[in-house]
Parts: sequence; C-alpha cells; structure tokens
Amino acid sequence: EALEALFRSYTFRKHHRVVDFGCGRGRVAFYVHRHFQIPVVGIEAHDKTYDEALDNKASYRVKAKHISAPIRLKYGLAEHYDVKPQDTCFYFFNPFSSQVFKKVIANIMASVENKPRTIDVILYYPLAEYKKVMRKYPFRKLNKIRVPGAEEAHEKFIIYRLLADSLD
Repeated sequence: EALEALFRSYTFRKHHRVVDFGCGRGRVAFYVHRHFQIPVVGIEAHDKTYDEALDNKASYRVKAKHISAPIRLKYGLAEHYDVKPQDTCFYFFNPFSSQVFKKVIANIMASVENKPRTIDVILYYPLAEYKKVMRKYPFRKLNKIRVPGAEEAHEKFIIYRLLADSLD
C-alpha cells in the first residue's frame, strides 16, 4: 500500500536505474522492476537476509523472465557501494545510522560530480538526521507523500532531487 501511494505521485523513466540501499529481502527492488521494467540494484549487508533475497530473486525471475532490464543484488555495506554513472535514483527505507547515510550520500555526490546528472533520493520513514544530511547539499525537496491510513508521523516518503546543473 505504501509503495502504491508513492508511485501514484512519482514515476520512473526508462533511462533510470534504481539503487535500493538496505534492500532486505528485495520487496522494493522487485516491485520497481516489475512495474517500471528498469534496471534495479539492491544492496544488503546482512548475510542471511541477502541469501533470502537471492532465493526471492530466483523465484521472481521465473515469473518476470519477460522483463529484459537487469535486477542485481549485491552483498556488502552501503558505504562501500561504488556508485555508477548510470545510477539515477536512490531508495532508503531507514536502513542504517545517520553516519552511514552521510557516507553514502557523500559517495553519491562524488559520483554526480564526476558524471553530472539529475538524481533523486527517496527516503521512506525519514529520520530527522537524514533530513539534516540532505540539507547540506543542493537537493531540493520534490515531494512529500504520506502513507494512506498511517498512524505514525514518520510514515511518509520524502523525495529529493538534485539537478545536474545545480553543481555549478
């Protein structure tokens, strides 16, 4: 239901590639891949959860073999992920400390400075510390989407955009 609310207001383009940091068992990665048929990378650092994600991917690919866009799962720490020039959207579901988040955003920014491009960062259940990190960079808040029926104030998405020309 939360993802449906998000994607009623936000959509991906065919040239997008999504990176899901702290992808868990792959639910968001598979959802995005199935609905938008774009490349997705999931990063997971917990070994048992990663193994479950791989099992889920094998089952998912049987059903989604008609989708040519790749879906990759990588085992490792988010702050060690080498942000690729084709990565354009970064999804976070509150997966780690603000110190790690700060490092990941710095890695994203270094990649964007090397290869300027417009990128989006989607935060689900955004922590105050995460929002503070985002304010240190030239991101602009694109949208805030509350989850229908949510009882908790944090149960929302905040989408930030960094335009390619805002790095000048």
